[in-house]
Amino acid sequence: MVIREYPDCAAGDDATVTLTLNDETVTFFVGQVDSRPTQDDSGVWTVNLVDAQHLLTKTKTYKTSWRNVSFTQACTKLLDLAGIPSDLRGTIFDAGSDFVLGPKYAITFKGEYVVLDLLNALLDWAGGSIYVSPDGKINIIAAKIYPNDDEAQYTYCYGADYANAGELGYTSATRTIGGFEGATRSYKAAGPRRPDRQIPDATFTIADMVGGKDEEKEYQFIQTEDCAKAVARREIVRLNRVSTEVQLDAPLNANLRPGDTVLFRDPLLQFPDTQGAIVLTVSTNGDSGMALLLSVGPKPPEGSLTLVPPPKPNFSFTFDRQP
Repeated sequence: MVIREYPDCAAGDDATVTLTLNDETVTFFVGQVDSRPTQDDSGVWTVNLVDAQHLLTKTKTYKTSWRNVSFTQACTKLLDLAGIPSDLRGTIFDAGSDFVLGPKYAITFKGEYVVLDLLNALLDWAGGSIYVSPDGKINIIAAKIYPNDDEAQYTYCYGADYANAGELGYTSATRTIGGFEGATRSYKAAGPRRPDRQIPDATFTIADMVGGKDEEKEYQFIQTEDCAKAVARREIVRLNRVSTEVQLDAPLNANLRPGDTVLFRDPLLQFPDTQGAIVLTVSTNGDSGMALLLSVGPKPPEGSLTLVPPPKPNFSFTFDRQP
């Protein structure tokens, strides 16, 4: 954060950033001062601020096991491990019965871990993400696959009419259009080999697609085929939205956060009609601008999704005995 006056603060002090536009003030950030303020040759002071997420980057000793632990309970345990106080915790979404930790055997932790690494592995498996609300609270939210147009408060469009409430313009827009070679034809989600020597997995394909990539990934927390199916079904849809991504440079909008739905229209980028879009990332660009990455369009990939059942596992073992 860059300011013009001397910041009378020290590392660890509470910090709140507000933005005022047209006599309307909103809270943009709540957190702490990260380090001692510094001044450059022009006399401008820089203050680095951090929110509660910085506590997740600490290395902690963790010795425990999870058996039949819900996703919500697992997230809570990791927030406890990081030392996130209760007043900085928001909501944790319910990932459902397919995403239980340790339904077949216990998941064991013994050693030192960066809490954020554990949490990211959990979120990658369950389809979630971390969202820090303007009040500084950490929320664990479900990653959206499709936008919800009813939630949209803003429309970003080519040739915006500012007389229309919520309609905003942008300074540049870029879309990379890929062909079938960039699409995902099939996706396989698998877990590690269980103590009973079974490997749960599931593969979904887009039946009518010609060409495309076959992708697979192992998730350490998959122990059942129902869980593998839920992950594979989600990921093949998510991966096939990549070609709908649009990068925007626009004036700063302090009210937007990743996961929000906006509306988008630009005939030059082959979106002649207004469509819903998910905000993937938001980053500031200078003193009064921002870069937005949007995933535009409500439609799933072309073709029908087909589940390919996994083969029946058949393991054989041999051993030699020394004379």
